[in-house]
Amino acid sequence: MDQVGDIIQNVMPEKKQDDKVMRLKQVKCVNCGNIVTFKPKQFRQYCTKCGLSIAIWRREKNEKDINCWICKDTGIVIYTAQIEGQIAEFAARCLCPAGADKGDRIPVISECLNAPPIELIKYRNKKAYEKIRAR
Repeated sequence: MDQVGDIIQNVMPEKKQDDKVMRLKQVKCVNCGNIVTFKPKQFRQYCTKCGLSIAIWRREKNEKDINCWICKDTGIVIYTAQIEGQIAEFAARCLCPAGADKGDRIPVISECLNAPPIELIKYRNKKAYEKIRAR
């Protein structure tokens, strides 16, 4: 008759040390060039050399499709404009249903004088999203 320890070893797969090492992500600090190692499920780490806070984007397992590329389904569009030599940040409601829920006190993006064209906002958001997904 086999012992319980022998049976469990045959049933359970062995854990390899190589699996742990492969899951660790290494990121180079852009400030000083130091290599910072991230553990699994860790998204923020401080550089041990210069103290810079380094964050990595965590991909969600259940990534949903974006319905509105203007506001990325938030209902609010944030944009910058230069007015009399000063750069200012503005917010406006989106044209989608999520923007309709934000109330009438926030202006709609199509009515804002300093807002960039809506097609340009869509293009920039798609490019930024593709860049993040490529990582």
